Amino acid sequence: MAGTDKAKPPELSDARVDSWSHLNSDQPVTHSHALKISRFRQCLDQFETSMFIQDSFSVNVAGVRTNWELRVYPNGYDDENSGYLGIFVKHKEGNSHRYLIKSVIQLLDSTGVKKVPVDLPGKVLSSKQMHGTKKYIERETLMQNTQLYTDDSITFLLEAEICQPGTKTSVVETSDTGDNREGVDTAKTAISTRLGEDMLAMLSSGQLSDLTVKCEDQQFTCHKNILAGRSPVFAAMFQHDMAEQRKNEVTITDLSHQVVKLMLEYMYCGKFQDNTDTASLLAAADKYDLRELKSACEVSLARNISLATCLELVVLADTHSAAGLKSSSISFIVSNLSKIVSMSSWQAQLSSHPHIMAQIIQSMANLPSSSHTRGPPSKKRKKELTSFKEALLSAMCSSESEEL
Repeated sequence: MAGTDKAKPPELSDARVDSWSHLNSDQPVTHSHALKISRFRQCLDQFETSMFIQDSFSVNVAGVRTNWELRVYPNGYDDENSGYLGIFVKHKEGNSHRYLIKSVIQLLDSTGVKKVPVDLPGKVLSSKQMHGTKKYIERETLMQNTQLYTDDSITFLLEAEICQPGTKTSVVETSDTGDNREGVDTAKTAISTRLGEDMLAMLSSGQLSDLTVKCEDQQFTCHKNILAGRSPVFAAMFQHDMAEQRKNEVTITDLSHQVVKLMLEYMYCGKFQDNTDTASLLAAADKYDLRELKSACEVSLARNISLATCLELVVLADTHSAAGLKSSSISFIVSNLSKIVSMSSWQAQLSSHPHIMAQIIQSMANLPSSSHTRGPPSKKRKKELTSFKEALLSAMCSSESEEL
């Protein structure tokens, strides 16, 4: 919109721009609000999925008393997210006022230290609108953490900045601003695409390469500076007097050449796609400390957990310290335990990993009762738990016999 005050800001006086805007927001009001929930297990019995614990507070914004609400969904926001705690901030005003709120929600441990922060970016809320996350933290993970869950209680801390949306003065100095903006966006996309294509071409052609990566019967001509810039492991190889630095050659024996190719493509241009080699790619990312690639692989694998893959994935996650994938895999196993224990291969897959079996048993034992499972465990559930315990004892005895 065109403003009445069209004086260009001094920073832009000499700039050649087609349009400019001046957004003048109010100074935000900072406000922190804490909520302690005691007898949390009782809350889990009382509040079913989609039911919430409600806590109100007020904040003075621009001389106006505004009312807000912190909502905690202990058994999940909905059925799809029933394994997570959901948490939201709600604007309660019953009028036309709108407020911009930016906040951080976190938990306080037993010593008052802030943990598990979730940043909620700025959002303008109208009356009765909410802002938050359906997947704040897995309930099972929270209740196993003795620092965050103590004496059957948890404590939340909301730190918020609230203000009224600012007034905006905008001036169009030429008539083709829209076309120019579209042209800029197109140019940016073209630049990004061209950069990726050029980097992949450099990898494929080996132009100016100074290193050979060998894997199986394949050789990849690479560039030390690119690999070192992307991976601390490769950087250490090339910065010290190691064989790889002296011979300008890296031999990889524990990965397939297809996986090495995918890893190098990611390192050169950030390329990542879900594929059948994602599990092996996670192992490669862990080996070479490619954290963002490892995280992407975890998310991809966790999204596709099934009865056929859950045991393999929990072992993979344990081996490569993939905490997110491991937590998701254990949650899936516990939720589908009756089907898994009926499979003939489950003991063989887990027998050499008794600590994983112990963690599964612990998760089963700590599983909070819900509206569908109130009261003592069923005979079927007891049988499943007993089966797992017997398998765990057998695995531990086998391990001790091998040590002797």
